[in-house]
Amino acid sequence: MVSIPFKFVDNTVKYIFGSEAFFNENLTIYKYSRETGFTVNSYDADFGWDDESMILEAGEAIWLLNDSPTGETRHRAFRGNVSDKWREINE
Repeated sequence: MVSIPFKFVDNTVKYIFGSEAFFNENLTIYKYSRETGFTVNSYDADFGWDDESMILEAGEAIWLLNDSPTGETRHRAFRGNVSDKWREINE
């Protein structure tokens, strides 16, 4: 499970994870909503993301599956700004 910590451009999968096969190959995102359950978004080296316009809001948690047959991992750094929707610490 990963939390999206920042607001970056429009917070779509395209801008957060990009479209480079090197980083995204074998990667699947699971986003949960009480209304719809899990939405699955996988990356394919030939076609890209199933839904590159999926929005991942700052503060939202997602599940990531790295289904690499070799167990290879890739490291990504999140970038952006802290969302203005975050509550104050003393609230």
